[in-house]
Amino acid sequence: MSSTNIEQVMPVKLAQALANPLFPALDSALRSGRHIGLDELDNHAFLMDFQEYLEEFYARYNVELIRAPEGSSIYAHVPPR
Repeated sequence: MSSTNIEQVMPVKLAQALANPLFPALDSALRSGRHIGLDELDNHAFLMDFQEYLEEFYARYNVELIRAPEGSSIYAHVPPR
């Protein structure tokens, strides 16, 4: 049996974010254009905790994860082609 170091594939924090049970529904909401505000405390806190790693993840799909200047909402932006 071979052992693979996860960090050779992706940062551990990104793997933790993707494995989090909040991620699938949150990912779908972001990709459909929904803003995640402070009223969704668990989702907003999750995005704040993993923002750096999720920005890298979404960049692979030409999607920007953007935090509003006042920090009250986070959304995904797909630049026009």
